[in-house]
Amino acid sequence: MNAHMEQRLRRTLRAEASRRAVVHGLGAASAGALALLGSSRPAVAHGTEDVARQAIDAVNQALATGDTSGLDAVFAAGLQGHPPHTSLATGEPFTHDLDGLKAALQEMRHFFPDSRFLIDDLIVQGDKAAGRVTFRATPDPTAFGLPEAAAQSVEVGGVIFAGIAEDRVVEFWAYFDQTELMALIGMATPAAIGGEPTARAVEIDGAGSYFDVIPADLAAMLPGKTFPLINVHVPYEGEIAGTDLFIPFDQIGQRLDELPDDSAVRIVLYCRSGRMSVTAAETLVRLGYTNIWNLAGGMIAWEQAGYPLAHRPR
Repeated sequence: MNAHMEQRLRRTLRAEASRRAVVHGLGAASAGALALLGSSRPAVAHGTEDVARQAIDAVNQALATGDTSGLDAVFAAGLQGHPPHTSLATGEPFTHDLDGLKAALQEMRHFFPDSRFLIDDLIVQGDKAAGRVTFRATPDPTAFGLPEAAAQSVEVGGVIFAGIAEDRVVEFWAYFDQTELMALIGMATPAAIGGEPTARAVEIDGAGSYFDVIPADLAAMLPGKTFPLINVHVPYEGEIAGTDLFIPFDQIGQRLDELPDDSAVRIVLYCRSGRMSVTAAETLVRLGYTNIWNLAGGMIAWEQAGYPLAHRPR
């Protein structure tokens, strides 16, 4: 994918405040993306369009039946998918290949049994296709741990790009409205349904432990947060909305006066990749803090899971 195309698409998704505005903007982004691929006038390529539509049909068939074997006829064995998409169940990214696509669709069907992708617009040029799509589904209340009455139909607008060769999709990019997608993922987390977010205890020899939290659960914790969220990365490379403090990881032990007096109060730390925040977490645990949480994978994992970062002059 052309780097300018991806940057333009990301800007479009982040700039629009509502789903309607996002979907409207995505149409322009799709046309602009094809222009960036080499022409200002999209050409008609019936073979490419047929394959693109067959690919969506195969995806919908897999979602409807649970049988992913039909994907083999339209997606190449060496398929590459972008960007990384994260499992709702585990918080881990799916692999970027055909097996990863199949696994993602099987999980999607588990959480959203009636899920379906609808093509709103499709533009083709040579061996490239760009489409504006809508993901429509109703969450399974049992899978989400929700009461029956809480299940409501959802729609998420997005855009897809595909590279096609020898009548098969060999590479694709899929992006969706981040605001609605965050809300959708938030439903899937224990934190969003009144329980405790998933966290993995990490033991520190002779000192205690801190807790690793995945991006989806942290996102669900933020709207009603009662804890300080601290960016410990240096130098500054962005932040998660709602950040309360900026304390360099190697200074946190000397700036305890900025932290809650109660060492049992939850404190959430993060950095760019997770390395600096782990160091800061270990420091606080050794100083007697008992409820330290760390964003596993840091801002990199946060962005890979589809959540935005803020960048402010500092």
